[in-house]
Amino acid sequence: MIQEAVILFLDEKGFIPIFGCPAIKRNLLLLNQLGIKKIVILGKPQLYERLSDIPELGNFVFCPARTEVLENLLQDMIKGEKVLLLKANHVLDKSCLHRLINKCSENENLCLLEGEGKEPIFLCQKEELKKIVQAFLEEKEIASFVKEAERIKGSSGLPYVLTQTEDRKKAEHMLVKALSSEKRETDSFIAKNFDRNISLFITKRLVNTSISPNQVTLIGMSIGLVGAFLLSFPKYWFQLLGAFLFLFCVIVDGVDGEIARLKLKESVFGHYLDIITDNLVHVAIFVGMGIGLYKKTGNHLYLTLIWVLLIGFGLCAISVYQCILKKSEQELNRSPFLIRAMSFLTNRDF
Repeated sequence: MIQEAVILFLDEKGFIPIFGCPAIKRNLLLLNQLGIKKIVILGKPQLYERLSDIPELGNFVFCPARTEVLENLLQDMIKGEKVLLLKANHVLDKSCLHRLINKCSENENLCLLEGEGKEPIFLCQKEELKKIVQAFLEEKEIASFVKEAERIKGSSGLPYVLTQTEDRKKAEHMLVKALSSEKRETDSFIAKNFDRNISLFITKRLVNTSISPNQVTLIGMSIGLVGAFLLSFPKYWFQLLGAFLFLFCVIVDGVDGEIARLKLKESVFGHYLDIITDNLVHVAIFVGMGIGLYKKTGNHLYLTLIWVLLIGFGLCAISVYQCILKKSEQELNRSPFLIRAMSFLTNRDF
């Protein structure tokens, strides 16, 4: 596991916002979320003054970008460990860094993560780090250092380097495209070919607003509960509208996670809020259907079935939690057929 990273912050391009968050802050949050313990920013002192005005940057150490400072920095680094080197104006996502780290952390050679543009992200030894950083500080070509490097391709053009404010839209488009590609690898059939297209359409219009992922979760829950309420009426058009609202709720259920990933606002609270609201809506939908059918037919069997549903849902929730949610993806893939079947039946298609 990579424990140290260096961010070169040599000009104001690192302040260009991506989804409303300065690129330098986004990279700091990303590295902190990946569990990198020591993050050093090598930059100009005047840039630090502006940087200190940005809230919630996470853990980092700022050092002036000078050769003598670099020497001291290298002495403090863990011997034999590789160091991640990127620029403040790089734009990337977690999957890019995971690909680089997983393929090259045990490899002693210099590794490059390349995307669209001439400036890659480096995973290197201390000696290589010194040469590369000095080349950047002296504005020299780095081609001679990377001839023998192992090259890893990013996804959807990432990592991308911001050179001007106008590059923001292109970088944001790449992040959305990369997220879409990643989600489609694990989405079920209906989610991949229908739900995801609409949810990403909504996400692209909300991600640059102040709305938070948890607010989207609560909005989706409200839509689902209104749909359940309409299903409790015996009138055909009420029930049809309720069914459409439930389908829309399922689509919105993907938006909160997409915004959280793009804005790096994933949280344990948000994860459990999403699970609780999803299940609350599912129970409400079936209760609404049962009440609607009872009002329409007068048959008390539907009221009995509601109680059966509630008991069954409680037992199912316990089973799913014990058998699926507490297991990692690797454990789940090795699980018996019954557990894998339960996992399949609890995906978004069902």
